[in-house]
Amino acid sequence: PGPDFIIVTSQSVNYGRLNAIKTSIGISFGILIHVILSIFGVSYIFINNTIFYDVVKYICFIYLLYLSISLIFSKKNYKNILLNKDKSIYKNSFLIGFLTNLLNPKAFLFFISIFSVFVNQLTPFYIKTMYGLWMVFATCFWFCIISIFFTSDFSKNFLNKYSIIISKIMGVILLIISIKVIF
Repeated sequence: PGPDFIIVTSQSVNYGRLNAIKTSIGISFGILIHVILSIFGVSYIFINNTIFYDVVKYICFIYLLYLSISLIFSKKNYKNILLNKDKSIYKNSFLIGFLTNLLNPKAFLFFISIFSVFVNQLTPFYIKTMYGLWMVFATCFWFCIISIFFTSDFSKNFLNKYSIIISKIMGVILLIISIKVIF
């Protein structure tokens, strides 16, 4: 699983369905930025500029490291979070999803690869736009389904027992991904 999957799953486990869906929408907006950069060829310039790419890579590393440490040291139980009416934990879900996707340097490479295979200079702008919007929609739909699955009654029962362990496992996986970003 990549950082997007990990973060949606952990948001589902830690903060519930609404926040996981907000995170999914945030990821989709991150993808929208990648699509716009790919359509206009800006990503190609960014990738070929090693200084810019390295800066993005280190920012991504720091951000993913922060998220992973937060998950590893989390002591929140899924049941306790759902009973907690404090809305302060909810306001950053969209931003977490957006930044997780936007700061993923592999996403730059992914969209450049996809657009170089399916799109060329002769492809009409509206076709490029349709491809891009389809990627945004499909990703949002997929992560919303994941959000719904991990907050379903079946999953809630499982998560009530193991949410702290799952958060720590997700944190370790995210830590490994953050290290891989650097190397």
